[in-house]
Amino acid sequence: MWFKCAQIFELVDEFDLNPEQLAQELKHLAFKPCGTHDLKSLGWISPMPVQDAPLVHGAQSCLLVCLRQEEKVIPASMVKEETAARVQALENKSGKKPRKRESDEIKEDVFQGLVARALCKSSQTNAYLDTKAKWLIVDAASAKKAEDLVTLLRKSLGSFRVKRPDLQTIPTLLTHWVRSNEYPADFVIADSCQIKDLEEGGTISCKKHNLLCPEIQSLLEGPREISQLALAWQEQVSFQLNADLVVKSIRFLELIRDQANDLVTESAQDRFDADFVIMVAVLRELISSLLHHFAKPAEQASNDASSSAEAVNA
Repeated sequence: MWFKCAQIFELVDEFDLNPEQLAQELKHLAFKPCGTHDLKSLGWISPMPVQDAPLVHGAQSCLLVCLRQEEKVIPASMVKEETAARVQALENKSGKKPRKRESDEIKEDVFQGLVARALCKSSQTNAYLDTKAKWLIVDAASAKKAEDLVTLLRKSLGSFRVKRPDLQTIPTLLTHWVRSNEYPADFVIADSCQIKDLEEGGTISCKKHNLLCPEIQSLLEGPREISQLALAWQEQVSFQLNADLVVKSIRFLELIRDQANDLVTESAQDRFDADFVIMVAVLRELISSLLHHFAKPAEQASNDASSSAEAVNA
């Protein structure tokens, strides 16, 4: 349950459903495994690894949900090879090359046959609604997985408006931090980064290096900037931060691990609840700090939106 990533969305509207009400809305799109002819299936499952647990787990003004996705794996090479074999067999039998329409029909028949007997791969994506801070936090590294979850939430609720935070130019700020060795006191620059060449488009990965040493500093000369940086925050969390404010490779440090281990719980459900409470409390403070340093001030975001609207209407 401990999140490895955090994609941040801001809630546009107030969210006033309690865990039971949200679960009631989600149950209409509860997960069902792929049928014989289904290529893909997705739906809601309980985020708790406990039998008959509800679809929503609530604590500390946060609502935890879990999206399960199942997809059949159909290698393109297998479709191509079996189609070619059937086309060749038909040509040998009839003595003439099949028309394109016949070949297309054979290919579709091959594909459907493979779907019926294909193996499935599955994945799960956790997310929670922080109704106090007005955020949706998705445990996904890829934008597509996060958007899939948002789309299903919107479909489940009928209306669900979120937006990405309005951000400053994060690579410029991160590059300044490393070049100048000046950065906010609640963060520590760790030992890895990715440096993007703005002219050539290539990326240099630096791992297990002192990023303030002359060798790394020389890499930042010219038209280059940091596109991803390893950071630690208040001795509680380490992570990688990228240019879109996606927090990856989250690791809760010893201070938080000890806090969780010191709690005495009587059941798996109690353990899950305790871990969730600790996690959301830490992430709430971390994300608040990130937005404080990297989000545009409200006045600037409003002015930029007005300028964009004027440009569109011009």
